[in-house]
Formats: sequence, structure tokens, C-alpha cells
Amino acid sequence: MKNKVKKPGDYSWEEKHYYSEDLPRNGYIKCDMGGQFDYLTEMCYWRRPNGHQLVGVLMQIGYEGEKCDAVILFYDFDPKTQVMSPDTTIHQTVMKIVNNHPGSLFFELPKEGKDINVTAVRWTMEDDFVYDDFLLKWNGNSFDEAKIEIEVE
Repeated sequence: MKNKVKKPGDYSWEEKHYYSEDLPRNGYIKCDMGGQFDYLTEMCYWRRPNGHQLVGVLMQIGYEGEKCDAVILFYDFDPKTQVMSPDTTIHQTVMKIVNNHPGSLFFELPKEGKDINVTAVRWTMEDDFVYDDFLLKWNGNSFDEAKIEIEVE
């Protein structure tokens, strides 16, 4: 990811063996091994009312939509001092929400918009795999839980 940011024109899938996607206008970047398993690092940021930015970092390993190991971290970035500090308050808020959803958690940081998509996957004898989709909805300072609206055609 660091090489992609430093030298964006030098990226080559064949040489680097990872897929990279960046949307600088949206404050988003992702590096992924590509293929049937997720081995990815994703980053994005949200603007805060105090002029700082909240930086979200996701490192995730997923196995065909059934199992996932993920670490999601948040940092406060002060553009005046150029210092990034862990934001444990936001992390605790997010963990309190996601811990109410049993199963293996898959996160998707926003490429567009402000909300984090989360899917909790659990296996049951009765229903095979059960998927619980919800949002971590950005409220300008933190995240609230919200249901995903599904449009039926």
C-alpha cells in the first residue's frame, strides 16, 4: 500500500501480486491478494467537526464468505500537528455494536459515502449459514447501528 501511494504509476499486478484500489477523492485505499480468499488491508477517513480526521484501518482474512478474522482500528489525525493517535472511544463504540451480532464478522469500509457495511455470518444446524447485514452509520462524530434497507424490485 505504501508503494502504491508513493509511486502510483509504477503499480503492476503481475509484478506485485496484489490488487490495489484507490479513490483519493473519497479518502479510500485497499490492497487485496485477489482470488477466492480475502487477504486485505483497507483504509479510509471521515472528516470531523473539529477539523481532524478519523482514520479507519481494516485488516481482514476471509474464507469464501463463511469465516473471517478481522481487526478494525480507528485513529484521530490532527492535520496541524500531523499526528495520528488511537481513538479508543470510537473503537469501543464499534465493538459494542458488533458484539451484539454473533458470528464471523466481515467489514467493508466505504468507497463512497460514510457508512461501514458489516455482515455477521454464523452456522446453525437448522438454517445452514445465517447472514446478518447491518451498517455502522457515521453520525458526524461516531457510529450508530442501522439496518440495511433492501430494495425489492
